Amino acid sequence: MPEQDFSLPEMVNEVFFDYDHDGTDFQTKSYNQDSDSLTNRGQAKKAITIESKGLHSSVSGVSLNMYADDVAARRAKSIFQRYATPPLKFRFNTLFYQWLSEFGDVVPFTHSKMPDIVAGSRGFASERMEVIQKGVNWRDGEVKFELLDTGFAKGIYQQISPTMAITAQLSGSPQEFSPAVSGDDGYRRLPSVFNTNSDSMLIGDDGVNNNSLFVRFPAVTKGSVTVVSAVLQLTSGSNLSGATCNLNIYFNDEDDAAAPTNAAEFDGLSLTSPIAWVPGTWNTFVDYDTPELKTILQTIFDRGGWASGQALMMVIKDNASDGNAYRLARTIDAAGGSAKAILSITTISQTSFTVSSADAAKYANLTNPVVDIYDAGMRVQVSNKIITSVSGTTITIDDLGVEPTVGWIVVFSSYDNCNDEQKKFGFIADASNNLGAADDDAHLISP
Repeated sequence: MPEQDFSLPEMVNEVFFDYDHDGTDFQTKSYNQDSDSLTNRGQAKKAITIESKGLHSSVSGVSLNMYADDVAARRAKSIFQRYATPPLKFRFNTLFYQWLSEFGDVVPFTHSKMPDIVAGSRGFASERMEVIQKGVNWRDGEVKFELLDTGFAKGIYQQISPTMAITAQLSGSPQEFSPAVSGDDGYRRLPSVFNTNSDSMLIGDDGVNNNSLFVRFPAVTKGSVTVVSAVLQLTSGSNLSGATCNLNIYFNDEDDAAAPTNAAEFDGLSLTSPIAWVPGTWNTFVDYDTPELKTILQTIFDRGGWASGQALMMVIKDNASDGNAYRLARTIDAAGGSAKAILSITTISQTSFTVSSADAAKYANLTNPVVDIYDAGMRVQVSNKIITSVSGTTITIDDLGVEPTVGWIVVFSSYDNCNDEQKKFGFIADASNNLGAADDDAHLISP
């Protein structure tokens, strides 16, 4: 029966990283572990402790905490990649007449009973191992072998192309949303009027009272977490000009907006910060757009409880308009719903990169490739985004969520079909929004 060496003195699956030294002691002590190694192989004989007096969470008042944490995590990850799962060693004796191998030979090893602590199963079938020790017992006619499970032929290193270029930041057309039923829009006139079934909605100062409106958009779907553009279109119900009509535009600051049914509910709505709007002359039955609203819409999409398919609601209020300065907007109840408000939203849904034909072929062979994005200070902005497809020389990523900024670093990672070792290579954006290699020594392991 072969013997398997479980002692693995070179194994490391726990790393302590101490930093933020105040001159006396370390104030931050981080702990990192490789959970797969701990589960399959148990605790290593000794953990590694790294102490850095020069690494601090903040310098000159600028917070770098995410950077310091990232340095600690990446250093631990590098150690685990090499030492958390060191190759296994096997020892066994064979008869002298079967002595066919020498030092350095790679041989297939098969045994149905030996435990495979890496896979968590039993048995090896034609596992490629290297002969690292050999001893001959001439008296008994035996040869003692020691094999190292190095797993040869699992991958090869190749130089990658030094340049990549973004070919598109967006894909598809803006999505449009409108109120669905009569109660989805309406107006509020101080002190007590509230109406949801009129053909028009007044906003501004009518010479006597202040007027506000709301429009609810049910079942809003978003293509990404990053809003590129958001504009509301209203159809004018009358010819109105002159005087300064000062308005503020808000979103209802809720996860799933519900339309108010009375004045008290309208007055109690929780609102985002406002976007100012001073509409010019309006002519009857002409469509007019609000200013850009993406910043306040982003705050709704960023809410922890907001999900695609829920409702949004907008509120427009008078903001000290001149006397008799107002505008009249059509509602869903007018003209059979043909004049209802339209909210147009564009989000980043797809980003594509072009590479050389040779590199495109390499990417096509990768399994489960992902992308991480770091800012210029190496703080993580996006992690574990999946490369969707490779078509010719174009690599596409769905829902990237950010537009790469000059100086940000984009890092791709992948696992090939045979090896669990992570492969990384980095790129940095230039002033033309092109991507060039972060350094010329970047490598890719492909099967």
